[in-house]
Amino acid sequence: MAEFLLTFSAKEILTKVISLATEEFTLVLGFKGDLAQLHASFLKIQAMLLDIDHSHGRGVTLENWVKDLEDIAHKADDVLDEIGYEVLRRKVELRNQMKKKVKFFFSHNNPIAFRFKMAHKIKRINKSLLDLNDEAAGPIGLVARIQADATSQDVEVPDRETISKFYNDEKLIIGREEVVSDIVKTLTKSNYSAENYPPVLAIVGMAGLGKTTLAKSIFHESKIDKHFHVRIWVCVSTPFEVKTILRRILESLKSEEAAVQGKEKICNLIQKELKKKRYLLVLDDVWSEDPQKWEELKNCLLTVEDTQGSSIIVTTRSDNVAKVLETLPRCDLRRLSDDECWLIMKDKSFSVESAPMSKEQETAGKEIAKKCGGVPLMAKVLGPMLRSKTTDEWRSIVNSKIWDLPEGEKRILSILKLSFDELKPSSLKQCFAYCSMFFKDFDIEKDDLIQLWMAQGWLHPCPDKGLDMEERDIMELPISIGKMKHLRYLNVLKTRIKTFPKSIGQLYNLQTLKIAYQLEEFPREIANLINLRHIYFGRYMKVPSGILGRFTNLRSLPFLKVGKETGPRIEELSGLNQLQNTLSIYGLENVRDGEEAQKANLVEKKHIRKLILEWKLDRPSHNVENEDDVLKGLRPHDSLEFLEIHEFMGVEFPSWLLLANNLKEIELLGCNKCEGVPVLGHLPSLSCVKIRSMENLTCMGSEFYGDIHVNCGNGSSKEARPLFPALKTLHIEEAQNLIEWMEAPTEGGSRVVFPCLEELTLIHCDQLTSAPSHFPSLKKLVIREMDSGGMPIASILSNQLTTLTYLNLWDVGGLTCLPEGMLENNKNLAHLHISSCSELTHIAEEFEHYCASLSHLDIYDCNNLRYLPDGILTSSLKTLSLWHCDNLKYIPDATRGGLTTLETLDVMRCPKITSIPFSQGLPSLGVLSIEDCPELSSLPGGLELCTSIRRLRITRCPKVPSISIESLSTSLQQLCVSNLDSLPISRGGFTSLRDLEICYCESAQFGPEFSAFFQTLESLQKLKIWWCDNLETIPSSDKLTSLRSLEISWCRKLKCLPDGLAASSQSCSLTRLKELTIGRFCEKLHAFPAFQAIPQLESLTICGWRKLKSLPEQIQHLPSLRHLEIRSFGGVQAIPEWLGNLASLEDLTIRSCSSLKYLPPVEAMQRLTKLKEINISNCPRLEERCTEESGSEWPKIRHIPLIKIGDIKIEN
Repeated sequence: MAEFLLTFSAKEILTKVISLATEEFTLVLGFKGDLAQLHASFLKIQAMLLDIDHSHGRGVTLENWVKDLEDIAHKADDVLDEIGYEVLRRKVELRNQMKKKVKFFFSHNNPIAFRFKMAHKIKRINKSLLDLNDEAAGPIGLVARIQADATSQDVEVPDRETISKFYNDEKLIIGREEVVSDIVKTLTKSNYSAENYPPVLAIVGMAGLGKTTLAKSIFHESKIDKHFHVRIWVCVSTPFEVKTILRRILESLKSEEAAVQGKEKICNLIQKELKKKRYLLVLDDVWSEDPQKWEELKNCLLTVEDTQGSSIIVTTRSDNVAKVLETLPRCDLRRLSDDECWLIMKDKSFSVESAPMSKEQETAGKEIAKKCGGVPLMAKVLGPMLRSKTTDEWRSIVNSKIWDLPEGEKRILSILKLSFDELKPSSLKQCFAYCSMFFKDFDIEKDDLIQLWMAQGWLHPCPDKGLDMEERDIMELPISIGKMKHLRYLNVLKTRIKTFPKSIGQLYNLQTLKIAYQLEEFPREIANLINLRHIYFGRYMKVPSGILGRFTNLRSLPFLKVGKETGPRIEELSGLNQLQNTLSIYGLENVRDGEEAQKANLVEKKHIRKLILEWKLDRPSHNVENEDDVLKGLRPHDSLEFLEIHEFMGVEFPSWLLLANNLKEIELLGCNKCEGVPVLGHLPSLSCVKIRSMENLTCMGSEFYGDIHVNCGNGSSKEARPLFPALKTLHIEEAQNLIEWMEAPTEGGSRVVFPCLEELTLIHCDQLTSAPSHFPSLKKLVIREMDSGGMPIASILSNQLTTLTYLNLWDVGGLTCLPEGMLENNKNLAHLHISSCSELTHIAEEFEHYCASLSHLDIYDCNNLRYLPDGILTSSLKTLSLWHCDNLKYIPDATRGGLTTLETLDVMRCPKITSIPFSQGLPSLGVLSIEDCPELSSLPGGLELCTSIRRLRITRCPKVPSISIESLSTSLQQLCVSNLDSLPISRGGFTSLRDLEICYCESAQFGPEFSAFFQTLESLQKLKIWWCDNLETIPSSDKLTSLRSLEISWCRKLKCLPDGLAASSQSCSLTRLKELTIGRFCEKLHAFPAFQAIPQLESLTICGWRKLKSLPEQIQHLPSLRHLEIRSFGGVQAIPEWLGNLASLEDLTIRSCSSLKYLPPVEAMQRLTKLKEINISNCPRLEERCTEESGSEWPKIRHIPLIKIGDIKIEN
């Protein structure tokens, strides 16, 4: 259907007609003949529709005919909906035993009147369809066509590819292998100059050349995975909104925090998540050529500490975009060869199992590939289309007029349109067309989209409309909602609705219901919604008994909380056998016995993939006797893949676990009465086992592994089988009485156990005295909060272990050094983390010979460690962190062994260290941080040779008199110093410095040299100066045109603000300033220094002192201000009325204003329409007046959504 996209599906209407015609209700019997005629009319129309693809030159006449047909089809759809609605209503009423004939006859539900009304509507529709059929066969000339064979019918053709997940959907990259290899090599280099950081590589090419496919291939390269700690993918498209991009980055890092508001908060969370991590960021499909927006995004990323070696990939069609962003050599994608296009098409159109390709098909296919013009997207689209076509149809594509279009996007779009027209079944066209309502790259959950498609009737079995009010400020639903007979989808999540009207029970067609978390009561009328397939509500919702069990069509149920005296019983799950994906059952302590548990009928729920079974933690002990039987009765279907059992107080696990052959993950949490673990070793699919808080577990032996033998099938002989054949992760935590973890049983002295185990974690297993020694694939080992006096570290780290790449030892008592031979045997060890091992005296002596792969060494809180061995600083080391090592005196010279790879050196709270030698410099060092080392008398002598340092932090090292940073003028981006007698300033221009922090330099002089240094900071974005007692004036800020954040506080001799910020300045140079914190100046001042009203300022924290009796009036002239904090204005008694002028204000904080009594008037506070939060603390007089309901100031703030008064939090 090349010219027209129908907004209805004739097939779906026919399905509805057939379904209703089979109903036995008398209301339908009255017009079964009319339904049969409607069915016949649509069959004729459907045959005509097949001819539209072959229609040419019929123009406006055909277009108007299609519009008329759509109008009639939608009317028919609505009529059928009304009939279906009435059928459902009758079923509900019969179920509720509400069959009062008098009521039915005289009410609006009179079946006779309804039959007459519907029959009349159907006859009118039939008449219109007959007229359209005559018009199509006459003036328009459409011919009724019959589909020739099954391949052209609406039959789903299975796709050759089974990989559908994002990122890994390209199994084969044809013609780009060398490009991928070159880009990977470029990105894994770390010698980028500071001025070009972070490095940006642009992939440029026209639409369809495979920019995104190439980027995905690079993204999933194993070398990329190993090199970067974090990989982030963001689809940008248009517009280039910095806040949106940052939010998507945060979603990728920490999805649960992604809802946070404000760019500043988002940036702070990103900084926290990316700190000390090397990341790869892919920005796909970038169109914006605005350098300011790119700088804004880049500046946020540059504030993240210790990300040396990070990289950014950008894909774009535009050369101009690439010029703005790129710092690395560009990748201009070439077109593929004809042969490469043919390989792609052949891969897509012929599977291994399919019939061989004929010579005619190969000839035609190569001609089509040649016409693709080297564009892989066209080859990828055409390949699957050819799969189900005959050789003649291949030839027709070769001769198509599409190829007459000029090469480029028009031809590509025509090919894409052709693939759209070929979609089978036809309802898929409507599903994809529906997606056009969302803006490009809109993120939507798969299940939500499917439910919306279902609501439209395009996915069997039901059609129609949806109502989505999520996150709208809605307080209640109108009673009239019950009249929405066609409603299929209702979403009121995150609204403020607390009750539903009773008419909600009249939405008989409703399929998806998402209930507001604030709803106080689960309405009983919902029990009438027997057509529901998906229901969502909060965990603390009180659900009455007898409701959930009526939803026999239900696919999604967030959980069932079994009630004791009120609430649902577990047998309500009995008939819900269509449930899918995850089912959580809480309150299992309220299930009487195993017989009642069996009534849940979990064994018949074959679509459940994850099952969570949970008992209440603090329940009476006399109720636990029957829990063994209850768990036995909750046997799930054998298709279960994920199982969690929480707070089970029985003594043994059920035998049905022996048969869970599809189980992939199991978690046992708080099963404190069990003395053993279930038999798991034979489960073929089990990849993850987590055991937490099992107090009575004393031994893990043969009952854990199971029988090593398996029958061979001849009835007599047996052979040994591998134990835990698929297990990759084993986590044991809080098993405080576990004493013995035995070796697996053997057969003739040999065993195959844990062949795939890669990650082992043991936490707080204090009494463990033995453990296996056979872990042939173990890569990551974590041992925490254990006593090595009896704990078998040496057994686990035995000579048999040779595959370890990551070792984390934390709070291991009695550990004096690593087991002998461990480093020698594990030559691929890359990460070694030792923390809180107070008895550790030395690490090992063999570093120099055996740790060639060590890249990260972290030693924290090891107070008996006195030295590091000379060989510890291996040639591969990238990060060295030494924290809280009270007796550490000696660090070997980092450069003596030829260490050229060290990127981060972090030394903190090592009070006995006197020197840090690296006399020859460290060329790759990007981050140097030294804090709280009171005996350190000087910085490393080779500092001037470390020309790659981006971040330098020297704080609380009182014997270090000064720092020379002359040699770092071109690389340094962040500088933080404190407790220095003289400032680290240089006459050279620090053009790369973006972040400067000077704190507690109480003796330092801020003279002319500092002023000259200040004028070179043209790239500075963040400046913080506090507790510098000798600072009397601040140099002019005229050159700080890039500054975004400024904090000047606790400088007690300062009497005025710098030029450019002071109100007396001719102009304000701080045109990009977003955040400002000022105050705590010379207390002799009787008024706060006047400052410029900066129009773009978004955040202001202003700190006063005791004698100040008024706030600066400039605050009221800040139109963009969203965050305001007022601190320590001891003499202020009332906040002025002009506060109400801050139209953009979102949160207001008032702290430590001891005399403050009054907020602005009610009218002023209500003008702050965007104010979402107010926080008042350490203001005793105002806090008392803001007491909820009774305080005199309470009416001024009661409308604000979030109120914090001292320790009290009030949410409206």
